[in-house]
Parts: sequence; structure tokens; C-alpha cells
Amino acid sequence: MPVDRGQKIEAMTASGQQIVCKTPKAYFPDSQPVDNIIWVLQLHPNDAYRINLRGTVQRTRRSYKARASCLDHTHQMEEMFMSEMAVVTLAGGCFWCTEAVFNELRGVESVVSGYIGGSVDNPSYEQVCSGRTGHAEAVRIVYDPAQITLADLFDIFFHTHDPTTLNRQGADSGTQYRSAIFPTDSGQLAEAEAALQRNQLVWDSPIVTSIEPDAIWYPAETYHQRYFERNGTANGYCAAVVAPKLAKFRKGYAARLKTAA
Repeated sequence: MPVDRGQKIEAMTASGQQIVCKTPKAYFPDSQPVDNIIWVLQLHPNDAYRINLRGTVQRTRRSYKARASCLDHTHQMEEMFMSEMAVVTLAGGCFWCTEAVFNELRGVESVVSGYIGGSVDNPSYEQVCSGRTGHAEAVRIVYDPAQITLADLFDIFFHTHDPTTLNRQGADSGTQYRSAIFPTDSGQLAEAEAALQRNQLVWDSPIVTSIEPDAIWYPAETYHQRYFERNGTANGYCAAVVAPKLAKFRKGYAARLKTAA
């Protein structure tokens, strides 16, 4: 179904806060349809609203100036169509760890921590940690397939957590810490299944990563976003778990990082 001008859509700030915006009341001339594009709405001062539109939008150029109604205020924004960007959702234990790893990869535009695969609407961190909502702690990754492929992301996913322990990563235990992939379409499903088989050769024990249906995504609370980047080793868990894992990752994937190791 086409996305109309002025239509309300869910959006997410760069810090992970979920909001509601309206599409710009701009004119989309007839042009090549683009499916499932992600809009990166750069609002002043320096915050980006990333919006995944499951529909068809007509466009003629990569960027233009527009005005839009957002949070009951009108902002001047630069809107950049990122039709070549893609999204994948992965769960591999505590999202502080997973987010820290994927944020450093060249070709990854953004990583947001959140909850998926449960039965409670808009769950809190405390509810998810109880294990009673069914949600997994996960990350939603926006990436450029021209710089890093989905197969690469899946391989790195299987290399940077233990996919052979059911509902557990280290001392973190519970269904919220399960290893899971949430494909958005048949293409991602096929890639996920191939990656699971490919990476089984690396592990002695059977991989127990579940491939689950795509589900409603809930961004985690703001304080969880870029948690390791903001807190570092001042947090005991980060010092004991995240920092060593990230150091090992940086050593093994030095050529794939955004910045030199």
C-alpha cells in the first residue's frame, strides 16, 4: 500500500526513543518505485529519525529539503532516501554486548537495542528480564549491503556469541538471552538457514539458534542505547564481559572496523 503524504508513521531517534512522525508533505513525482526504504530524517540540532516504510514511495533524487510535522512541532529537515540500506534483527544474549560489536563494523549505519518475539505490548526492561514476556534482548541493525553483506553479518553474529547454549550466554540465563534471528522476508530466511548450516562446521556442539517469525519491535529504554560506549568499564558487567569480548572482536576483525584498531 503506498505511503501517503502526511501519513503518520512510527519513527525512532538515533538514541532509540520511539516517536510518531508524519511523512513530509512533499510532492513525489512519478518515478521508479522503491520498496521497504529507510528514511533517515536529520533534524536539527543533531538527531536522526530512521523510519522503515513497508510500502512504496515515489522519488526522483537522493535528498531534498522538506518540512514535516513531528512531535507537534515543525522542523526544517534534510531527508535522505537510503534505498540501498537494509535491516536485520539479531538476538545473541545481552544487547549491551551485541550492540557494541556491530556498532564498530564498517558498513553498519546504526544499531538499536530492543525487545522482540514476546507477547506483552511495549515491555519494560524489568519485565523482559523476568523472562515472563517471551521477548528476546536483540539489536536491530541498519546496514549498507554495498559495504557489508547479510552473509557477513550472520557469520560475525555466529562468531561473536555462543549459539550452542540454549537460553544462555555465559552467566546470563533465561529465554530473554536466547540466540535467535528474526528474518523479515524469504530472502533473509534463506540467508539465515544457509548461515546456520555454514557455521555449524565451526562449532563442535549443535547450534541452537532459533529462526523466528518477524515480530513487533520495541526499542529498549534510552539508557540502554550505546550502553558500553557511554559507560565503558565503569560498569562491572561491562568490565568483566563486554570489554574482553569487544577486544577479541577488534583483534579478529580489525580489517572490517570503521576505524583502525
